[in-house]
Amino acid sequence: FLRKQTHLVCRWETGLSFQPTVGETEAGTVVWLNYFTYSSIGIRKDSKGRFIRFRPSEGDVVERRLDTNTAVTLTVDCGSEYRFGYLEGIESDIHWIGSVSNSAATAAPPVGANFTGMMLGLYAFGERQRCLAPADFSYAEFR
Repeated sequence: FLRKQTHLVCRWETGLSFQPTVGETEAGTVVWLNYFTYSSIGIRKDSKGRFIRFRPSEGDVVERRLDTNTAVTLTVDCGSEYRFGYLEGIESDIHWIGSVSNSAATAAPPVGANFTGMMLGLYAFGERQRCLAPADFSYAEFR
């Protein structure tokens, strides 16, 4: 699911309840320009439990362990950069995990041209397999 970003300064937020059963599945939110240029923040699982993975369009992947099995609020602040964060359960302070500059987020693709503009969206996928665990997005909204 993708939704066009219509304002330069805004906040994209979604509530996600996801209990992955295998390590090759992920659900989260994405800032999408095209197939080559996107950044995402999502929930994954390994042998120690659930964790948040931030994949910037430029730079290194960042991972943070989740303390609980509760729903997570994923947040993207849009403005002078795209800043990614999350809230676990009923916490009130956002844990900012990383950011992507506007120039990196809008880099031209190696083939083709950018026609769609920036989109923000939701996803659930599996690497080389289906994502069989339900990803329950309670809401998705711009603020």
